[in-house]
Amino acid sequence: DLVTLENEAELTPAYALLPQFPAIERDLNFVLDESVTWQDVEAVVRESAGGLLESVSFGGQYRGKQIDADKKSYVVTLGYRSPERTLTGDEVQTSAEAVVAACQTKLGAELRSA
Repeated sequence: DLVTLENEAELTPAYALLPQFPAIERDLNFVLDESVTWQDVEAVVRESAGGLLESVSFGGQYRGKQIDADKKSYVVTLGYRSPERTLTGDEVQTSAEAVVAACQTKLGAELRSA
């Protein structure tokens, strides 16, 4: 029963230390063919971004009159952090440029301007 389980359980709180250095985020807005999935985009981003990439998240999707009917737009948010130091803007920019190039080559993505 639940009471016995509570009494017998050895509960150890789980925690993680807060990061010492700040994260930097970059949003990329890609126009893609309808056949390209989020999983495709995420896989290319993770393989091309390098070791400073901490997270990749889906920022949204758009279909509408500003984009061709057989296309869609994905916003991709890249999160960067180093456990050892504060990153420079140049480091993040270099990685983001590598991501854009890989998405263009492997997925036929176009970078969408504002």
